[in-house]
Amino acid sequence: MNLAATWASFVRSATNVWTWLQIDSSEATLVKFGILLVVVFLLLLVLSDVYRGEIQNQNVTIDITSHENRFGYGDKDVVFTQQTFDIQSEKLPADVNLLHSFTIVDGVRRIDKRIVLDRRSARLRMVRTAHRVDHGQIALAPDIVLALKNRAEYLQRQELKRHNTNLWRRVRMLFAKAKDDATAEPHSYMVRIHFPLNPYFLLFIHPDKDVKATGWLTLLTSLFAVLTEFLF
Repeated sequence: MNLAATWASFVRSATNVWTWLQIDSSEATLVKFGILLVVVFLLLLVLSDVYRGEIQNQNVTIDITSHENRFGYGDKDVVFTQQTFDIQSEKLPADVNLLHSFTIVDGVRRIDKRIVLDRRSARLRMVRTAHRVDHGQIALAPDIVLALKNRAEYLQRQELKRHNTNLWRRVRMLFAKAKDDATAEPHSYMVRIHFPLNPYFLLFIHPDKDVKATGWLTLLTSLFAVLTEFLF
């Protein structure tokens, strides 16, 4: 029996089963079926956003160092120890936001500032010991580290310049005894990690098993509701 005949036989059998089950195949039913599938997909997107992980949407104070492109690491790799981020995965896709914080000191006034240095797609690479990177650090490619530190210094100078040339500060300084310009007091770098917003990541890649179990439970419950609506 050739492939075409086998396929035709399968289609006839499937059609007979469909007819025997008396499944409603009207356009209205198919539209409702499609709507339910879209709702399930949107629900999984919401779960993906809610359960991205403990470090999602948190600014974590960190030190930045270079992995010097050793150990097979490349420009996309962000390396850290398990003690720094216990993500339970040795290679994980994510979007990484890198920030810098500092304080503008203007006499008795202290103004905290936070600037975004870079947003990039990355591979999170967790190592279990501090052999390749120290605790409390993230290691990036050397050129990226240099670019980040140069950008932090540049943006810090720009913020300080804007503060010193502000019109209201100039007016205030007319009546002040000390005429010195404000200075910047650097603090630290920070990182914010965003896991991908998609159902596939939630169901198959997410490092937290409990989160994956929640996603699968939601998916199976929703699909059962879809199947019930379609069959009955």
